[in-house]
Amino acid sequence: MLCGAAHQQDPPLAVDLPLKLGREALAAGDLASARNHIREAIRRSPGDPELIALMLEACAGDGDALSSWGLDWMRAAADERGHGQPPPVLRA
Repeated sequence: MLCGAAHQQDPPLAVDLPLKLGREALAAGDLASARNHIREAIRRSPGDPELIALMLEACAGDGDALSSWGLDWMRAAADERGHGQPPPVLRA
């Protein structure tokens, strides 16, 4: 270890693997598994409206979860005037 060496920041956590696994689980209809993987992707990239929209798909049929994640999506996707184009699951 060198004295005075510049401290390097850790690279950002990749969302690729949990996102891939979440999409696969969603396509297979395994919503519980999809939610777990997508939640991990969101943890690694908080506030990403696309990831939150995917979580909304995984929460289909769960009104409480849709309400909660819908609020998170609105905070992440809204413009300065509070407008956003909701994903299809929120338009139903």
